Amino acid sequence: MCRRLLLAFFIVAPPLCSADGPAADLQSLSLLKADAYPRAFFFRSSEGAAANPRSSYEQWDATFSRLMGIEGKALDEELPGRSAKNIQFFTRFKREHPDQLVLLHYNGNARDPREPHASRFYAGHWLYYLGSSITTDLPAAEGEADVKVAEPGRFLTNIGRYKDANEDVALCALDDSGRPDWSRCEQVQLVSVDAKAKTIRVRRGAYGSKPLAFTPGHGYAASHAGEGPWGRNSHLLWAYNYSLDCPKDAAGRTAADVLSDDLAEHFATDLSAFDGLEFDVLHDHAQGQNGKRRPIDLKGNGQASGEAAVGAGDPYQAGVIRFLQVLRQKMGPSRLIMADGWSIGNQRGFGILNGIESEGWPSLQDVHVDDWSGGLNRQSFWLANSAEPRFCYVNHKFNAGPAGPARPGPGGAKKGKKGKADNTPAADREILRAGDIPWNIHRLVMAGAMFTNSAVCYSMTPPAEPGESAGVWDELRCGVEHRIGWLGAPAGEAVHLAARAPDLVAGPLGRHVTAAGAAVTEHDGGVTITPHDPAATEVRFRVALANGTPDVFVTLTATADPMRNAPPQVARILRVNLAGAPVDAKSDFAWVNGAEFTSTWYFPDAPPNATIEFSVEGGETVTVRRLTAHAAPELVYRKFEHGLVIANPTPREQTFDLAGLLPGVHFRRLKGSAHQDPKTNDGAVVGESVTMGGKDALFLVKD
Repeated sequence: MCRRLLLAFFIVAPPLCSADGPAADLQSLSLLKADAYPRAFFFRSSEGAAANPRSSYEQWDATFSRLMGIEGKALDEELPGRSAKNIQFFTRFKREHPDQLVLLHYNGNARDPREPHASRFYAGHWLYYLGSSITTDLPAAEGEADVKVAEPGRFLTNIGRYKDANEDVALCALDDSGRPDWSRCEQVQLVSVDAKAKTIRVRRGAYGSKPLAFTPGHGYAASHAGEGPWGRNSHLLWAYNYSLDCPKDAAGRTAADVLSDDLAEHFATDLSAFDGLEFDVLHDHAQGQNGKRRPIDLKGNGQASGEAAVGAGDPYQAGVIRFLQVLRQKMGPSRLIMADGWSIGNQRGFGILNGIESEGWPSLQDVHVDDWSGGLNRQSFWLANSAEPRFCYVNHKFNAGPAGPARPGPGGAKKGKKGKADNTPAADREILRAGDIPWNIHRLVMAGAMFTNSAVCYSMTPPAEPGESAGVWDELRCGVEHRIGWLGAPAGEAVHLAARAPDLVAGPLGRHVTAAGAAVTEHDGGVTITPHDPAATEVRFRVALANGTPDVFVTLTATADPMRNAPPQVARILRVNLAGAPVDAKSDFAWVNGAEFTSTWYFPDAPPNATIEFSVEGGETVTVRRLTAHAAPELVYRKFEHGLVIANPTPREQTFDLAGLLPGVHFRRLKGSAHQDPKTNDGAVVGESVTMGGKDALFLVKD
């Protein structure tokens, strides 16, 4: 392994907060206990309401103390002014409700350069697009100036979420070898670009920097890679350079070192009452949202950094892992550290983080829950491969594309084309309201959370009851009974009824598994698949089935060797699909690593004698311990101490034989709010069987 990757795993930074700030009492949190399902809390609606200058603490607390916790922004890294009231409100909330979660929501990719602590970062700590040499004399003067550059097309105006922002640019001296010297840097604001004259007009000495003098051939200009702005009063955010190749400041610190110090200091002082933080986004690979296809300079040397091949040792990915390791050591084990984990582009800090947020489940645009299996597998894998105490949650929300592909009207959500990705940046899509999605889909998402031991928060808020300022889903508080944690403790794991059908893959696996370009070796009832080409970037194998129905359910118990030169925490992407069927590149995936894990996969539209194709990222050996296939619909139930959750993720009507599954146990429906779905949640006693339409779920109360 190359030296720079080895550096990712030598952590020498001392803890900063253990002596100065009290440790969080995570064991007392209701959300981390297993005896009070559904586990639910308020998401960022708590943040916005707290920041409202007209809200009193008493009014705010009366609304947001009704579940098991809150999460929101309390610092100004992304939205200006969030710290003004939110730190005070959140801290008092924690003092008065010690058993409730208080979690900081924090942008893991970038921050507002106007935020006071941004000045702690060295100019070379930010991520830049490939820049251009300065070809004119530029005196050290205040005000606006025209700067001649060799490549004016590398600077953009009218970008960002609202298409009305101009990039921020760094003007940097070049050292004797012709590389940027970030210790001699001025930050400027781009005003306009004149491609014909090869000039950019800039506003000098911005963000606390001072104007510097530059001469032709001895200056360099580069645009900040970034994102946003995430509000009309917000600014374009500057992205951190997490790469192991990130330039260091005079004290030898990288951006990751400074950011981890900054966060640890907050949790030792003004955020000492908080239980931890959740990183919004935090990408696995370097990218800038605004113009993300432009070359990025990871080394800060004025050269474009090529995209690393799978397993080739991506210094940015390794740097993100190192950042999380450093932060964990500085924060200690008594704080939750979490990050988005639903997307293929999110970080892969398995074993370091306590768990993930799934921002949208199964994913942000999957309004039909087509990737049901992928959603279950990703949540379950993260929970199995996280640090103690383990905690994952589903943030119930969906985004629509610019044309609004999910506005349902009375007939339900509009069907999109499988495999046709909407490339609109997620944050630029419309956030759908609860009424835009059929009630059955809401229930199905919450059932998925119950099956994967996940908590639930929501950005899609149901209608509020009289006297409420924020609604709560019936399923999360037993309808009109308003009982939090009403299901109680699980009485076992989720049961997939399809697995009880005959196994179509009988006998030794070696008879069924085929792999072009790879050796398949039998052992202990399973097989290993090893590509013949040592430079392979994927392991692919197939299993042919003799199914006579369109419903096919597959279970896969597998392990995979680590990818060469990748940090050991990095799991490998796993995809399972009908051979030749389209795959959504951003979802429809799960994970596999060296720890044995069983994933489940449901296909509702398999042709007769279908072939199931498996692909695993990286060319290292994959071991299949067990593989089964069943020609049966995916019906799932999970029994709880005081209730039952059943789900039908198939597209067809299905019947649950409750008397056969749970003899002698009787259930009734929730008595739901008149403002949600009282037709389904009508409080009626349930008989020996329940029939429900496709893509639906029910939360039942035990009588």
